[in-house]
Amino acid sequence: PSHLNAEELVDELNTLLLNGRLNQKSRKIIVASVLKAKNFEQGLHIAQKLIITTPEYHTTSIVMNSSGNRPQIKAPPVPKKRYKALVHIMLNGGADSFNMLVPYSGCSSTTSYSEYSRIRGIAAVLQSNLLRVGAGHPQPCKQYGINNGLRYLYQLYNQQDLLFVAGIGMLIGPTEKKNWEKLYAGKVQLFAHDKQQTDIEQVDVFQKYAGTGIGGRIANVLQNNGYESVTLSVGDVSEFLVGDIPVVFLNPISGIQLLHPLSYETSINYNTVLDLNGPTTLWSGLFSETWSRMVYKTLSHSETFNSALNSVEITTIFPNTSLGNQMKAIAHLIKTRTTRRTERDILYATSEGWDMHLDLGNRLKELFAELNGALRSFVIEMKKQNIWNDIVVVQTSEFGRTTTPNTSGGTDHAWSGNCFLAGGMVKGGQVLGTYPDISEGAPLNIDRGRIIPSHPWESLWSPIAQFLGVRPKDMNAILPNRARFPDDQILKFETVFK
Repeated sequence: PSHLNAEELVDELNTLLLNGRLNQKSRKIIVASVLKAKNFEQGLHIAQKLIITTPEYHTTSIVMNSSGNRPQIKAPPVPKKRYKALVHIMLNGGADSFNMLVPYSGCSSTTSYSEYSRIRGIAAVLQSNLLRVGAGHPQPCKQYGINNGLRYLYQLYNQQDLLFVAGIGMLIGPTEKKNWEKLYAGKVQLFAHDKQQTDIEQVDVFQKYAGTGIGGRIANVLQNNGYESVTLSVGDVSEFLVGDIPVVFLNPISGIQLLHPLSYETSINYNTVLDLNGPTTLWSGLFSETWSRMVYKTLSHSETFNSALNSVEITTIFPNTSLGNQMKAIAHLIKTRTTRRTERDILYATSEGWDMHLDLGNRLKELFAELNGALRSFVIEMKKQNIWNDIVVVQTSEFGRTTTPNTSGGTDHAWSGNCFLAGGMVKGGQVLGTYPDISEGAPLNIDRGRIIPSHPWESLWSPIAQFLGVRPKDMNAILPNRARFPDDQILKFETVFK
């Protein structure tokens, strides 16, 4: 339409988009908003955006409004339990973690630095570029080297606030070289980004709790056990946080926007959307009422978050990088914990670009610097807030890389890898799991340096969940595949935390 007045415009959109189901109260509200526009184009955009917030647009129910307003969303009770937060950093693309943690000295002949250097070839890190640390736990080597691009991780390791888990990856059960192909055929698509990202975010390979993520299920159990829990993402949309608790998304640059802005000065009024989703009668459609309740609750929670974020400031300087901005946003959210009255936060950040099929050395140097700087500022801020002992940071990636390089100076999709866990109560200064033998005939080397993991992701999530307050009897609701593994493949809480 290009020639209609406000009422005619809304009526025509009602016919085109809603088959005429828009109720009279909502029609009047939208017409009044259109009349405030500066020109027809603005009025059209306002009408369109308001219509798509109505329950009639999202359901086929007939909406019958009742008088009055919806009851105010009650604030959570004053927290009685000590606050804790989980921060999950996902390195998207499959990080080459064999260049994050490298054999250094005191090794057997097949797990030595010289063997690592021979096999990795052009992809190897020079020994002079490694920061030597003790293994701190039974491993094939007495000493390992942390990539010198991760100097702050080295500092945290020596302060016993950071540990590594070696040889970790997605497993459906105990796996050996002789049976892996038969065991995984038709069940798991190994070495594929999308499938492995889903598997690592869900940690539910047989889909017992289909569509949910490990972070979302942890939050579900904690909420059911009396912890006020919130799931928040400052990175991409991820299945990691999906559960019964609605996920809060925060743009690390612009923050929370109550409503997506229009491309011109006139904005949609927040209260107008609430009015369009007011209370309904008992004869109104159930689905439309459900939609309106969700809109009302979501906008109310968003307003609470906005108010909380505006009430505090972060003074620590963070790097102006993608991950730096995300970690700053997470630190900002954590600082609002008292205002938000939350007891458990499950937070998610992402770092992109780790799929390095070529030019591994230079690209890894850049991303290690970004990871190192973001983590450094975050820990400094957590210590300023006197909350570091109640924070756990876990880094993951969908898979490791081949230990042998390709012809382009990069490495390819593989399986097992290494990751780190950090926090004030983490029992740092040790390498857990089992650092693999990467030699050609090694027991877990299936081909081209694709290494079968020695430990499943369940082994790490189990103690993390316990740190956050999950009881052992509730663990199967979080890790449905955990019982498939023997005890020695699951890390014990007292091994991981102080």
